[in-house]
Amino acid sequence: MRNETARTLPIPTRFSLSLTLFALIGMSLTLCSQAETSQPKNVVDFYMRLPARYFEHSMNSKERLDWAKLTSSVIDTKNGFMFIGGDGAQQSITVCLFKRSDNSYVIAVGDNNHDVFDPYLDFYRYQNGKWRNVTRQLLPVRWNSNWDYVLPRYGRTIHVHKKSHRKAYDLEWKDDRFHVVKSKEHTG
Repeated sequence: MRNETARTLPIPTRFSLSLTLFALIGMSLTLCSQAETSQPKNVVDFYMRLPARYFEHSMNSKERLDWAKLTSSVIDTKNGFMFIGGDGAQQSITVCLFKRSDNSYVIAVGDNNHDVFDPYLDFYRYQNGKWRNVTRQLLPVRWNSNWDYVLPRYGRTIHVHKKSHRKAYDLEWKDDRFHVVKSKEHTG
C-alpha cells in the first residue's frame, strides 16, 4: 500500500521529499562534525577528548566516565582540575588547565607513578579539533622522569620534587608560559 501511495504522488512532491531528507542528513552530519571540532569548555570536556594513548585500551566516552566513577577521582571543574585513580591495568591520570591570555587553554596531562607505570607529563593546546603537543615550547627546563611533577588543583604552580621528596623547584604559570622558581633552600 505504501508503494502505491508513493507512486501516486506527483514527481515534484517525491523530489522535494528526497531533497528534504538529504538536507536533514546533511544538517545532522554537520552538527556531529561541529560537536567534534568545537572547543572544549571545561576540564571534563578536555579529558573526554584526550588522545587514546593515555588509556589502556581505546575507551569510548561512556567508558571514560564509568572509569572515573569507579575509581578514586577528583573532578573540580571550577578549578580546571581532574584526577582519576588508576588500577592494575590503567594508569592514573591528572588533567589540569592553564588559562592563556587569549582565553584559550594549555592542558597538562600527567602521572607520577614510578612503581608500575612510566611517569609522564605532557602539555597540549587543542586547536581545530586536534591536539598539538607544546611541551618543549613551554617547559623552561628539561623534564626528569625520576622526579615528581605535582599538577595543581588550586593555583597555577607545578611543584617539582626529587625522589628524596625534597623540593627541586616550582614551575609557575605566568605570561602564557612556565617560569622556574627556585625554593629558598636551593638558592644558597
